[in-house]
Amino acid sequence: MRSKAGFTLIELLVVIAIIAILAAILFPVFARAREKARQTSCLSNVKQIGLALLMYAQDYDEALPAAYQWVNPPNAWPLFKWAATTVPYTKNSQIFRCPSDQPANDSGDWSVGPISYGANPNLMPGVRGNFSAPIGTIARPAECMLICDAWAASRYCMQPNYVIGGGVTCYARPAGLRPDNVDISRHNGGFNACLADGHGKWYTGGREDWNALSWQRSP
Repeated sequence: MRSKAGFTLIELLVVIAIIAILAAILFPVFARAREKARQTSCLSNVKQIGLALLMYAQDYDEALPAAYQWVNPPNAWPLFKWAATTVPYTKNSQIFRCPSDQPANDSGDWSVGPISYGANPNLMPGVRGNFSAPIGTIARPAECMLICDAWAASRYCMQPNYVIGGGVTCYARPAGLRPDNVDISRHNGGFNACLADGHGKWYTGGREDWNALSWQRSP
């Protein structure tokens, strides 16, 4: 009686090689699909936050909040960020965290926690002072950045990537292409943003984060 034949060593190695090739092909596809889902979730976040900022402006003579402000003025620490001003309108502090952003080393804002998004300093400057330009003075609201994915967003204020420097306070950067050409994009080579008219959009890193017209209140 003939014994049942099994796999030979060569056949087993061929099967393992095929599985390895398929894994090498499919894993990047699965990773991109997972990141696409996170990108969609993040885009929903920025749209909700953008609408909350516009609601805030409607309650305060059409002026957006400051990027950061003194808790006990004048000039007394701690500072609180625009997110703390906005969270009463969002009713949810978790949407300030992008699902693709790694956990921050610091505790973020004292009343919101770590945040993943930065505010346009030309629309929401640090420590309000006498700046109270209404949202109606934004020349191209459908093209002007309001908030976007940012690295080091807990540093109160953000500078666009075409700006060199920014100081200790305005240290955050859009998650695109830094001024030193380091790629810090967060979502498939780009980043999410909410424009000043309230709509959200994904941008390729190195484009709108470098386009000065996308950050200016007026031409």
